[in-house]
Parts: sequence; structure tokens; C-alpha cells
Amino acid sequence: KRVRAMAEHQKDVTVFFADVVGFTQISAVSSPGDVMIMLNSLFTMFDDVTDFHDVYKVETIGDSYMCVTGLDMKQGSDTNLDPSLHANRMVTFAKDILGAARQVTTPDGETPVQVRVGLHSGDVVTGVV
Repeated sequence: KRVRAMAEHQKDVTVFFADVVGFTQISAVSSPGDVMIMLNSLFTMFDDVTDFHDVYKVETIGDSYMCVTGLDMKQGSDTNLDPSLHANRMVTFAKDILGAARQVTTPDGETPVQVRVGLHSGDVVTGVV
């Protein structure tokens, strides 16, 4: 019952996911420290793009990055923006993320990082498990 009470239905949200293409192979041939340096560089740049587009970062897990627009954060600045434009804002954000990723190299120092992105707009359920 407690978990059910914490779940909230949110209408019209756009969710963004990104991960590093070939991350398992990159990790297999690189030192852990070099992988962490790459991810730190990449995600720091992503955080800057997130701030610029007023996108809410939900989580980073390994090489994955997740954020949302249109979510009623009750205190966030997203609530002051036109809610009908959250998907457009997220698409622009995703394009900027793809451009930012090209500025970071894999630990070999030569190959630009490639990221895969996915977007979904619609209703979601939020909560803490």
C-alpha cells in the first residue's frame, strides 16, 4: 500500500534516454579510470545542455542518462514554461546532446563518443521504489 500511495500519474511528459554506443567494448579495452574520465566529461557536458534547455535530469546509471520535460516538479522552473512545447524542447535538447557527444573522445583519444538517444512523449507514472 505504501508504494501505491507514492505513485503519481503525470500527463503529457517527454522522457529522454541516452547511452554510449559500444560501451561494453570500450570498457573491455580501457582502464576503469579512463572510462570514468570519459563518462565524467560526457555527462558534465550533458548537464550543461540540460541546464541550458531547462530539462530535468532524473538519473545517470552506468553509461545511461535519463531526463524529462513537462513533468510537474512542483518547485521546478519547468512549470513556468508552455507545457505544450515540452516535446519540441526535448527534441532540440536531444540534437544538442548528439552534437555535444562528438566533442568527447573514447579513452583511445581519437574516436568521438557516439550516443544513442530515445524519446517518448505521453503519460507516465512516477514514484520511488
